[in-house]
Amino acid sequence: MTPELNLQAEYRHRETDQGDLSLNFDGRFAPQDRNGVDQKTARIGARYSPSPQNSIIASFIDAERDQLLDFFNNGNEAQILSKAQSHQIEAQWLYKGNRFNTITGLSIYRTQTDDYYFGNLFLDFPTKQDNYYGYTNINFPENITWTLGLSAESYDLQNFSLNQLNPKLGLRWSITDQLVLRAAAFEVIKRDLVVNQTIEPTQLAGFNQFFDDANGTDSKNYGIGLDAHLSQKVWGGIELSRRDLEIPIGIGGPFEIEEDQEDLYRAYLYWLPSRNWSVTVEYLYEGFKMLDGQYRRTSFPTQLETTTVPLNVRYFSPLGFFAGAGVTYVDQRVNYDPEATATASGSDDFFLFDATVGYRLPKRYGIIALEARNLLDQQFQFQDYSFQTANNSTDPRFLPERTFLARIILNF
Repeated sequence: MTPELNLQAEYRHRETDQGDLSLNFDGRFAPQDRNGVDQKTARIGARYSPSPQNSIIASFIDAERDQLLDFFNNGNEAQILSKAQSHQIEAQWLYKGNRFNTITGLSIYRTQTDDYYFGNLFLDFPTKQDNYYGYTNINFPENITWTLGLSAESYDLQNFSLNQLNPKLGLRWSITDQLVLRAAAFEVIKRDLVVNQTIEPTQLAGFNQFFDDANGTDSKNYGIGLDAHLSQKVWGGIELSRRDLEIPIGIGGPFEIEEDQEDLYRAYLYWLPSRNWSVTVEYLYEGFKMLDGQYRRTSFPTQLETTTVPLNVRYFSPLGFFAGAGVTYVDQRVNYDPEATATASGSDDFFLFDATVGYRLPKRYGIIALEARNLLDQQFQFQDYSFQTANNSTDPRFLPERTFLARIILNF
């Protein structure tokens, strides 16, 4: 509109139809289940910068989401239609000083969800959430950046509500030009978002704040990492983090707070042997423990440990062509509660081979690519983490069969 004022508007319509995508270690699969989503989203955003030091951002999102679950329960067909109407209002003030900057904002969320069983309304609940936050990044001394933050959360959903303050602390220390230490500790409440989108800062000192936890989950997060520029063509680092979760289970019925613990250990090494080639190797350990609670342990693991080691080699041609190949080693151990379920604990390990080839269109107009996953058609047992997410769904990282994907991305 003007050099100081920018406006934007967008509309998105998404239709998805999928079957049972979850991977369970015991091989459970429901071939007749269907999950259909029809979602419409409209957004208006504005940015006003009256001076180089000050900017104001505002965002309004209106979303409608219809989700139809068609499944079988004890041999009988069941159908649930969930209709959600959501409004999301956010505003933010950014200030930039010489040795510090601040981010202050507020968010207001209102969602009305109606669930129908074969056309009859059986669950009706509104969600009210208000969030106020402030972050300050301070450079003192010159090679250290401190992040100090605090948010106030109000969450109200039927038979569950909370009001609390969430402290946030982050540290980024440039020990040398080649070595950076990161650390963070913060608390977050998972919001009931129809659209997983917000203008609030999503990370502290390089650690992600927001995960697709069950709505209303209170998570305490701790992390430390070390990033190194080992040479002109080699980068590496390590990262350790823990999340302590309090999860509200049983919205709309019998209710309890269940407690989980998640650990994430990661190490990485990136090498650029030439301008056209890259080599990456990583080590990733994901640990999960169900510490307290009764509902989920009848169907899901109480302890889950997954180690993943991917190695990838990629080539990029100056003419726009690219190709890559990789091998991933996966080792997983799954434990169930023998007093709550007859499902047996177990473990499995396997190697997966993947490849990709594609072309990058001139002037960044887009990408055309063909991907092949699990080229050797390796069969394996694997438990994904969908039972920890808000909608019990996730895109599977690994598939126990050979899969080909075509991908086209166009930029206008």
